[in-house]
Amino acid sequence: MTDAPVLVAIEHNLPGPVRQTIAQLRAVHSPWGLIGDATVAITAARLASDDPEAAEELERSRWRERIEAWLAELAADETYCAAARAVVETAGARLRDIADGSVPYVADRAFDQQDVPVLELAVDVLMAADSQWVDQVVSALVVATVVPPGPQARSVPSQAVFYALTRRIMARPTVALAQAVRAAGVATRHAGVKKKAARIARDIDQALIRGADIGNLPDLGLSADGTMVLDYGDKTFTVSFDEHLRPVVTDADGKPRKTLPKATAEPGVSCAKTFTALKKDVRVVGDLQRRRLEEAMVTQRGWTVAEFTTHLVDHPLVWHLTRRLVWQADNGFFRAAEDKTFADADDEVFAPVGTVRVAHQLNLGDQAPTWMAVLADYEILQPFAQVGRDTYTADQITAFDGLVVYSGKVLGLERRGWWRGPVRDSGRQWSIVRPLPGTTWELALEPGFVMGEPLFFEEQTLHPAALDGLDPITCSEILRDLHLLCG
Repeated sequence: MTDAPVLVAIEHNLPGPVRQTIAQLRAVHSPWGLIGDATVAITAARLASDDPEAAEELERSRWRERIEAWLAELAADETYCAAARAVVETAGARLRDIADGSVPYVADRAFDQQDVPVLELAVDVLMAADSQWVDQVVSALVVATVVPPGPQARSVPSQAVFYALTRRIMARPTVALAQAVRAAGVATRHAGVKKKAARIARDIDQALIRGADIGNLPDLGLSADGTMVLDYGDKTFTVSFDEHLRPVVTDADGKPRKTLPKATAEPGVSCAKTFTALKKDVRVVGDLQRRRLEEAMVTQRGWTVAEFTTHLVDHPLVWHLTRRLVWQADNGFFRAAEDKTFADADDEVFAPVGTVRVAHQLNLGDQAPTWMAVLADYEILQPFAQVGRDTYTADQITAFDGLVVYSGKVLGLERRGWWRGPVRDSGRQWSIVRPLPGTTWELALEPGFVMGEPLFFEEQTLHPAALDGLDPITCSEILRDLHLLCG
């Protein structure tokens, strides 16, 4: 139990100017959005303008810029960063003390309420400063906040800190932190937290899929050549993964095995646990990266040749996905060959220039049959539908107006990155929205989803918006999702 805040004192010992910056930040911003003078200024801007919505968005953007400037100021301040590390380390130490019984355990009282914003700000700034150890430390905190010391306890040390950490992870997601949230959901025995953790993990996955950063994928302990050596003491085994990310085990002589031998003593028992965890992590990370690459194709996200080589070709896991796709550079289409060189459709050496993207069927055009033959010749099964992918044109959208679909199938679009629209009249969500780069596209629904009971109405009538102004690939992908919905 905590009788007093344990983290606030660290912040109180900071120099006056740093404390002033923190006070300014908290006066206008909470974890749930803008507050105080910021909301007053936004309201005034709406009332003074002939275009209230545009004025509100402009004023909001000004306040967001101001908040980002304050966060950047703290991230650049060595004194605050040192204090932030102390806050995070102190929080971790307290949770360890609770776990080993050094501090008495009381459900949901590991930290005082005043400690929560102190820890959340510290984590936010350390993430912004790109601290090298923050992923590992925060990952441990996320799990520790929801695992009580008692074997039967269904409570948690601190829901407030768990949700504060997940808010920061949502704002600056990485694959390692997404795995930590997922692990917390598995480890906790609190039914409500378990359910929420699973939902938060899905939301973080979607944020990662839509995110532009491909440099935050962990190697899971694999060496550069995609292998891990497990030492049983009297013998060693090498684990690698095939192109479909299935585990391959060989002994010291290179002889294949179906799996590791059963272990009854150390270090074999630890090796077996490592192998089990590795297989699970590879499935999760592999599936996430597959979806990220498909989304990259849909949005035509691009990378420099150096980024492509470092993060996609040279990564020990992602390589297996990269070599099964067709890529597009400014000077043509190519694939990554088995020896990690690049080749065109005629198997001639290819040197990509400019921006590299996952080639879309519409961009391949009349070259698609040639590349389909190349993939068939090399017996390459693609990780998702790419070459030969179904395509559609914007004028086909009218075919979906008035179609009636089971509500559960519409909700299934959330697994493809859509989200339900805002709550409006009668507590209903009258649409489902497809996020697009810089904007969204809305599929209106009738009668809509009832908040808290989305399947209250068994069926939904579709009323799609026009596709005017959207590029052909975006139009095609929206229509593909609708065909999958109604198929």
